[in-house]
Amino acid sequence: MTNPTYESKVSIKDVNSETQNKLNVDVETPPPPYEAGGSATSSTSSKVDNNQNTNLKQIEPVVQHDYYGYNSPQQQEYFQQDGSTIVYIEGNNNYNVPRDQYHQQQQKKKRTCIEKYWGPVINPDAWKSLLYFLFIAPVIALFSGIWCGTMLLFAVISLIFPPLGFFFCIGTALSYRALGRLELIAATMCTSKHKPSHMYPPVFRTSAQVASHTQTDGGILRYGIRICLDEYTWMCFVYFVFVNVICTAVAWVLVFFFFTLAFSPIMIVAMPVMCRICLAFGKAKVKMSENILIKV
Repeated sequence: MTNPTYESKVSIKDVNSETQNKLNVDVETPPPPYEAGGSATSSTSSKVDNNQNTNLKQIEPVVQHDYYGYNSPQQQEYFQQDGSTIVYIEGNNNYNVPRDQYHQQQQKKKRTCIEKYWGPVINPDAWKSLLYFLFIAPVIALFSGIWCGTMLLFAVISLIFPPLGFFFCIGTALSYRALGRLELIAATMCTSKHKPSHMYPPVFRTSAQVASHTQTDGGILRYGIRICLDEYTWMCFVYFVFVNVICTAVAWVLVFFFFTLAFSPIMIVAMPVMCRICLAFGKAKVKMSENILIKV
């Protein structure tokens, strides 16, 4: 085998240099993406640009859409980075308001004058007050007035017979007090979720006996005298004989008059007026009964 000559060696070097120029490969430079001088090559820079574009596409913001038809106070916009990191951006100043409460506030703002005028018609308290003043209150007032006046007359006559008349007077006083409790409970029908300002007076014991935690406190004779002369007993008599009869008669006439107008051809105007009057009478009846029958 023959050794290569000098000319063949020169030709081999020229071929190597040409191939290196065609491939644009610098053997002495470090691996990409950086050269010895600190600048990136065209091929490596294009790769880096492609990688950056793909990374930017991955962190594009995603907007949470509103599926409820209105601006939710808890509506949020967020974008997701690499991994599971989520950054929240609040999209409304009313984010502390619950969704249902916010929706109710928006509905109240949109109410017209006609809706406000007809608001009492859809109030259950107005119709309960109407039922009370038309049917319940007249029956209680008529029965209580006749009962209290008649029983007082019989109780005075029964004092001629001391043993029997004494127990008859005690029963009369207890009946007054029971009617007072019935009136206080029935009047609460006109208002919803009503709480009395003070506790109802007891029926079978006086307030002094309740405070001292005793039932008879000295025998049946002293108990009967205290029940008959108690302030609550006589306030029940005054309320049912004088106050309740007159007030119930006036309220029944007015409510019945507007009730007939409410179901007439002018019901568009009369029915809301009737409901407003029933609401006002109901609140006044509750306040009047408590001021007279409940001892402060």
